Amino acid sequence: MCLCVSICALFDIEVQLKTVTYIIIYLSSLDGGTEPSENENIINTTQRSSNHLHRLYLMLLTLSIQLLSKSKKTTTSDDKAEVIPLTKRVLRHSLFYLSQTTLIAQQTNSNVVSVRYKKCLIQKLNELVNKVVKLFSPKSFLLTVRTFLVDENILSDGFCMEKILQLCNSCLSHAYFNEKDYKILLQLSDLLVNIIQRRSKILAGSSLQSATLSLSHIIKMCGKLFPDHFIVVVPILCDIAQDDHVSNNAKGMVIACIGEICLKLKAHCIAHLSRICRCFIGLLHHWSANINSLLVDIFAALQKLIICLGHFLSPYLVEFITKLSVIHYTVKRTIDTDESVKISCQTPKRMKKSHNSNSTALYQAVLSVLDVIASSIAIRVLLPTFQLSLEKLFEESPLAVTPILLLINGLVMKLEKTDLTRNANSILSTFLYAMDFRTKNFKLPISDVEGIEEIVLQGVISLLIKIPEETFSSLYMKLCDWGCAPDTMPPRVTTFYRCTAMLASKLKGLYEVFAHSLIDKIASTLEEKSATSYTNGGNIYQSLYAVDTLHSMILYFSNTFINQERYELIMQPLVNQLEKSVNNEELERKYILNHVIPCIGQLAASAHDNVIWQPLNYNILMKMRHSSIKVRCYALDCLQMVGERLGENYLILLPESIPYLTELLEDGNEIVERRCQSVIKRLEEGLGEPLQKYF
Repeated sequence: MCLCVSICALFDIEVQLKTVTYIIIYLSSLDGGTEPSENENIINTTQRSSNHLHRLYLMLLTLSIQLLSKSKKTTTSDDKAEVIPLTKRVLRHSLFYLSQTTLIAQQTNSNVVSVRYKKCLIQKLNELVNKVVKLFSPKSFLLTVRTFLVDENILSDGFCMEKILQLCNSCLSHAYFNEKDYKILLQLSDLLVNIIQRRSKILAGSSLQSATLSLSHIIKMCGKLFPDHFIVVVPILCDIAQDDHVSNNAKGMVIACIGEICLKLKAHCIAHLSRICRCFIGLLHHWSANINSLLVDIFAALQKLIICLGHFLSPYLVEFITKLSVIHYTVKRTIDTDESVKISCQTPKRMKKSHNSNSTALYQAVLSVLDVIASSIAIRVLLPTFQLSLEKLFEESPLAVTPILLLINGLVMKLEKTDLTRNANSILSTFLYAMDFRTKNFKLPISDVEGIEEIVLQGVISLLIKIPEETFSSLYMKLCDWGCAPDTMPPRVTTFYRCTAMLASKLKGLYEVFAHSLIDKIASTLEEKSATSYTNGGNIYQSLYAVDTLHSMILYFSNTFINQERYELIMQPLVNQLEKSVNNEELERKYILNHVIPCIGQLAASAHDNVIWQPLNYNILMKMRHSSIKVRCYALDCLQMVGERLGENYLILLPESIPYLTELLEDGNEIVERRCQSVIKRLEEGLGEPLQKYF
């Protein structure tokens, strides 16, 4: 073999190329099943075994590959101009031979040896094609591709077409082209557009994908300099992207090409902006979890569109944001489900991991688009858009509002103080609309309502904390009017109290100036809720957040805030919460043990006068005579909390408490008696004095 290559290398490149061409033509005639003429019948195939012929064919291809490897690279200079047609002829015949071999390998069911030979032959032919391509300079190769793309024989052969386009993509992505080559690139782009338009059975989906990728490379290189040449492609690509007969992979490449056009042509795309946006919205409307790769391509293109033409997208932002939010919610739910459900033994781990990674990539892509929207669109456009999006989602898919709320919160955190103050009223109006989520979606699970409401309130608190005091006062009054009006619905009041609880916990003593009128409202709410039992577990949340607000006010405000008048105002309604029952026992225990009793304890600790302690202690003791076992136990827990908070000061109240504790020690219910003994023991530890002598 080495000797043959060395001898052939002594001849001119023209002779070598002709020789390789004749070898390929001869092999393709033999391997294709056609007998050469007598003058061309160099080898008597009838007298050779198939294995012998296979080795001979592979050896001739290897000889051709090694010979081309030693050949010098052709150029476009005048002294080598005659070499280019010969190289082009070698490439053409190599492609047809490769197409012929691949087709035969796909259609025939041969034995193992024959299949192995076909695979080896295809590998050698691919190597041969790559060696021939390397003989071209980038410019010469593009000229060759241009001639191939008008050759009907190649256009009618799907495999040859696909291979040529793949080689063209490789050349465009790795080679460097200067302005002198742009004319060739523009001519090539016209041919590619013609190919893209041929969405017939002749043009395979992979060929459409490769042609679109080549066009994207050309647009990336010279789109800015020749916008008028490429803008006419937009309607064509939009039609293809919306064609149901086009594969998802091809659609993804078409969408990516549209994104590249938007990125390079910028304002020139305004004339086709409506068509582009309707195309994207239509694709997002019919999305499904089975087309993750296409969605990622859509999101990438959408990001480029928003970055370049975001100021012109206001008519379409609501549609984009709502559809992105629904996709975000669905994908997030899928990810959470996959993480919570144990992997079945029948499910391959590799498949499960692949599904999770696809969902995660899609989730990250949605977040990226939403972040680009928030950073590229002016806030004066975003705020009404967000509110319209919330209105639409409240009706269609209320649980999908999370990404919009997170975007608004992000804007509040990123805006400068001056910009935030200027837009504070509009931002609060958007938040107030979102705070009605509990009112408008009362049929949803309470856990979902609480989770979404928490995101809204975090944004409200961030807004109120960042703005100046004078702006805070006006916005806080607006918030109070929203939540404290006489005809306010109970769910809205619940949300308002949750907001004030978070605000009091965050601002601590600074909130005292604005909270004087709030304590009357809280007392009225608790008094109203004390009148009846909580027949619905959801109703208890209003009292729960009212108690939390009161607890923070007592804890963080000055000692003068809880005076005699306010103490008497809130004491009785607060203690009465101990006897309220809920049909959800777990929620009832959480409310009384974690909220009501700590608040009563803090109320006792905030007063420094036994004249105030005695009415509170007496009201607790009266609950120890309640007919309900649970209420008596809650009263014991409350008495223990008061004793712990007062410490040795509780000795003043002890004589009044002993008779009630004695009664519960002889209650007749084992649970109450044990609980009473436990409370007495804890009181002994806090007071430092044994109490058994009193019983």
